[in-house]
Amino acid sequence: MLYLFFSALFFSFTIFTHLFWCRFKKGEELHITSFVVISLIFLLGYFATARFLIAGQDDLTGIWVLPLEMTAAVFYIFCIPFFLVFYYSTTIDSPSRRTIALLREKGTLTYEELSREITDDKFIMTRLNPLVEFGYAQFDGKYFRLSPRAIFSCRVIKVYQKLLGRPLGG
Repeated sequence: MLYLFFSALFFSFTIFTHLFWCRFKKGEELHITSFVVISLIFLLGYFATARFLIAGQDDLTGIWVLPLEMTAAVFYIFCIPFFLVFYYSTTIDSPSRRTIALLREKGTLTYEELSREITDDKFIMTRLNPLVEFGYAQFDGKYFRLSPRAIFSCRVIKVYQKLLGRPLGG
């Protein structure tokens, strides 16, 4: 368990270091390569910690010293693409995201107001139906509104974009 704890701790350090790197660079480009390099450096740090600090603790007993060193490393490696998907998703300008941004900006919109903003009827309905179906938007027969779940998602992405130093929206 101590291995898993240190693996998660080092991955957290990787994310924070990458966030500071993105803020320092202040560019519009994605820093995927820098994230991979940073994560490999911290993975080496994890292995050093696992070999010298954790393995040298003979006085620890119980669940904390289970031999999960490689399992924790695999967990760390699996977290890398998961983070990259989340990191990249803040820059995508999908039609659904555009619809959500319009609803968030205006509060409530009728179908007619949406159709003035986005002119293709098929485009609007193929985006709105899944948003309503999966609970991200609510439709009361006349107005579309964001659900609390979607508002929370918007806030998380907004905070994350601020942390990365990226412009809001996208």
